[in-house]
Amino acid sequence: MKQVLLIAWMLVCVALCSRGEGAARHFSLVPYEDWADLPTDTLMQRGRRYIQQPEYRDSALLCNTIVANRYYDRRQSDDERAQSIYAMSNIGYLYLTYYYDYQAAYSWLQKAVTLAQEHHQDIAKGYALNNLGNLMSLMENINDVDTRQQAVDYYKQAWHIFLKMEKWDLAMTAANNIYIMAEDDPAVIDTLQHDISAYRVPRDTPMLAYFETQVKYSRAKRAGDYSRAMSLCDSIAKHLATLPNSERYQIINCGRRAEVCSLMGDNAMSIHWTDRAKQLAEQYKIREAAADIEKYYYEYYTKVGDVTAARQHHLMYYQYKDSLQHQAKLLKANELHFLNELQKINIEAEQSASKARLWHWFALSLLALVVAVGLLSVFLWRKNRELEENYRLMYRKTQENIQMEQALQTYRNSKLDEGTKDDLTDKIIKVMEQPELICQDSFNREMLAELVDTTPLNVSQVLSQRFNKNFNQLLSEYRIREACRRISDQANYGNLTIEAIAASVGFKSRSNFAANFKKITGLTPTQYSKEAQNPENQSL
Repeated sequence: MKQVLLIAWMLVCVALCSRGEGAARHFSLVPYEDWADLPTDTLMQRGRRYIQQPEYRDSALLCNTIVANRYYDRRQSDDERAQSIYAMSNIGYLYLTYYYDYQAAYSWLQKAVTLAQEHHQDIAKGYALNNLGNLMSLMENINDVDTRQQAVDYYKQAWHIFLKMEKWDLAMTAANNIYIMAEDDPAVIDTLQHDISAYRVPRDTPMLAYFETQVKYSRAKRAGDYSRAMSLCDSIAKHLATLPNSERYQIINCGRRAEVCSLMGDNAMSIHWTDRAKQLAEQYKIREAAADIEKYYYEYYTKVGDVTAARQHHLMYYQYKDSLQHQAKLLKANELHFLNELQKINIEAEQSASKARLWHWFALSLLALVVAVGLLSVFLWRKNRELEENYRLMYRKTQENIQMEQALQTYRNSKLDEGTKDDLTDKIIKVMEQPELICQDSFNREMLAELVDTTPLNVSQVLSQRFNKNFNQLLSEYRIREACRRISDQANYGNLTIEAIAASVGFKSRSNFAANFKKITGLTPTQYSKEAQNPENQSL
């Protein structure tokens, strides 16, 4: 009877079978083009409505497929992407509950869990985990595979997510799932109750009272207090009146009553409640539960030695199983084209998404290449400028050396003696150290010659032989020296720009000033200004 309880509960959780079985189902992709442009919210609302109507489950699958495939659209908002993940979980639910394709169900649900975790969509993740638990539960009962612990693990993950998010309704659904799978493990049930207390689950949460009454029932049964266990089944029946789809819960409660009666040795009442469970299963077309009830009949009558009854129920069990398999085969034949076309849509969506991702990475790679080429071009341009500047300096140095040699030839026949040269040298230095004179725009070689009382030719000779410079070189050197002093004097010249200082010392162009400044000091005017303002250099 415990198997009956388990399979009935799973049917409640996932609505494996539903009423209205005789209604025609329409496997059609005709609405796809009309629905493809509908807003996501509209499609999700339709999907939720269709999923509750057995004859429109194909429409539910179609709605959710459209939304799920929108996940690959990079223009989606976070909320729309979360809806796409919910839709994937819904598709898994539909394959599980209606199309009997457990592999497809598992694939969609795992995909939903992975993407929900990637995008931190905890509620969507919990929803998918709960459905994975349902899948593992059904696989254990239908395929005789031991997946109970996997189911419990999935339910527990969903349980903790919903508790942390304070989604109490969903949390209690997960708690009841855990309970039915681990009813005989007091440690698990105690942990659930501890969590309910620790998280302060509101007392008016649906299914909380139902859960607590079930726990009391289990404890009374384990303690051998079967009268109290039966009384608690009556209390559970009262809770069922407040729960949706209570007809399915009634099967579970009938199974509990039958189990307690069997433990009390009242076989007649055990059969009575089993009969009642079967009546409900047949009334509501829940064939999987009816099949397991027939299996329970077979085991019971075999135990009591009624071979005829045992054989009859064993035959009924296989008839139900054959009927279910036949129904599944017919369903697959009718829906084969629909599911095949839908699969093509999913494949096309994934291929389009893959192409979009490739183009995205290609565009990023191309952009990175363009940026790299741009940076390299700038680097090479700057290096080229530096080389050109070095070439100019080398050329100028060469020209200066040539001019020096020419000057020596020019002044070979000069009448200036060494004493006169020394005297003129001292006079030239004194004049050049007067910024108010040399920073004038009109200051030239002739003016310098007049100030030191000699001829321009004699000035050029002294400059060449004693300073190793021509007049322009010496003037630029002294003007740059004064510019450095003014740049460093923030108190008096801090309000002036580089251009203003250049003009104040006699340079007519910024480029000429910058070139001479870099040649003489080794720094650009801007670099020199930054160093001058550095507190560490203030004391130098």
